[in-house]
Amino acid sequence: MSGLLTVPVSGLVVQYPDRFYCDKNAPCAVYDMWAFSSPPSVPAIGDLYAITASEYADRQTNYREQYYDTATGKLADYVAPVVVATLTEQATAALSTARTYVSNNYTMLNETTPDAWVTYLKGLMAIANGTDTTSTALPGVPMASNTASA
Repeated sequence: MSGLLTVPVSGLVVQYPDRFYCDKNAPCAVYDMWAFSSPPSVPAIGDLYAITASEYADRQTNYREQYYDTATGKLADYVAPVVVATLTEQATAALSTARTYVSNNYTMLNETTPDAWVTYLKGLMAIANGTDTTSTALPGVPMASNTASA
């Protein structure tokens, strides 16, 4: 034990020869291994990358999500990948919105649903349920001029 630091050892072997580490996740967590009072609660050395004191200090001062770039051997800013919804997922969401619109604007008023909206709903349903496997985009939303008049 040295001051306020606890250097974990097993026999005469220092378990974490470097003081600062990050895990292998993206984004990663960072650790001051010599500040832990019970090392068994932290990741095994094989699950960590050593980082510099300046990288650790920078991360503590200017928190942001980072990962360990194995090509450079340094922490790098993590940018989450953009997850693009599949056409089926987009159709399912659009179908829910369109059904609500039709229900609120036509069905509840006992009005006939315009053909443009029926065609649109059927197109969305075909994509959502998988019977349309050739479309690469959602059908266009009917314009206000295609709606029934009061």
